[in-house]
Amino acid sequence: MRKLRTILAAAALAAVAQQAAADATADCNQAADPALRVTGCTAVLAAPDLTTDDRAAALGNRANAYRALGEAHAALADYDAAIEVRPDAPAYTSRGAFFGVVGDMEAALADFEAALQLDPAYPDALKNRALIRANSGDLTGALDDLDAALTADPMVSGARILRAQIRCATGMTDGATADYVAAVEEGWLRAEDVETALLQQGHFSGPFTGEITPELRAALATWAGQGCK
Repeated sequence: MRKLRTILAAAALAAVAQQAAADATADCNQAADPALRVTGCTAVLAAPDLTTDDRAAALGNRANAYRALGEAHAALADYDAAIEVRPDAPAYTSRGAFFGVVGDMEAALADFEAALQLDPAYPDALKNRALIRANSGDLTGALDDLDAALTADPMVSGARILRAQIRCATGMTDGATADYVAAVEEGWLRAEDVETALLQQGHFSGPFTGEITPELRAALATWAGQGCK
């Protein structure tokens, strides 16, 4: 009987430990609560048998949480550690994005370049390098990067609208119009917001349907032809 109680107690403890590990993993993988994410990722990283991929993921998640909390030094330490554990394109791109946020564009560009050395078609690195190129005046280089990013992943966040803005600035009316239409169709922009903005600028008078209509497309083309101003 004593042996049975011991076995049952051990099984209960194991179940509790497994549930705690599952809870920590869930906390580490969510992004809504950065403080909870730090706690969860720290618990995950304390596990002695963590795989390389899981360790790199937990470090990257905790780095993002520290960044959201404004703890730059802690974030950078985790981004560095994640690269040491698994030096891949996502890890370099994440640290590059962090450098961009804190204003170190030279370091950001170096990380995006490192990411693209590892994976020349990595869309997030291409999109982020495009933004740096655009801000430095290299609009041709930025468009090249955005074309490549959207070819690799048509839904890469921010790329469609950034390309539309650059196409507007460089007189590529048809391309800018197509990108803004696509941005609505893909969910990056709301048709209602586009209608309102173009109404306020005198380019659109309806019908107001909350959808891409021939009239809204024509208004977008007129606006794009004026440099999106």
